[in-house]
Amino acid sequence: AVDFCFPYLVVGKSDGRCDIWNIQDNCILRTLEHGLETGLHMGLKKIVVFSNYIFALTDSGWFFAWDKVKSLKQKHGKEKQKDFLLWVGKSKNGKKVTNFVVDHTKIVTIEQHQLKSVWQSKMFLQIRDFWNHVEKKSIKKSPLKRRNDTKYKKSTKR
Repeated sequence: AVDFCFPYLVVGKSDGRCDIWNIQDNCILRTLEHGLETGLHMGLKKIVVFSNYIFALTDSGWFFAWDKVKSLKQKHGKEKQKDFLLWVGKSKNGKKVTNFVVDHTKIVTIEQHQLKSVWQSKMFLQIRDFWNHVEKKSIKKSPLKRRNDTKYKKSTKR
């Protein structure tokens, strides 16, 4: 799998890694890895470099998104790969992503739903819309728990 975004060439490999080349300087900037030991065939079959993301699809139907801005910077010291990997879409329950296209508002995937045998599989078009996406905010909880015992409640009778 290959995609080109001048001056970067992104090459997906059969071991699930993704090399980012700077063709002007003729050097590898970094190698992206998903870092998952699944036991599945995780070779990359499609890569799309988009405005803020690098999307990749594996042979087993897993879908990855890496941060493009962080990924295209020169490697410095000990960086963790999980800082670049933004999210993972796993194939499960017999549903496998076989292809995808991306624009600024959505990801459209073709999914194969395999029933009891290969001959009974069905293809579906799945649209993942970004407009309704809400960021989860972490709420800090107090380390002290509030007691809900009746003997500690104040009496409302006067």
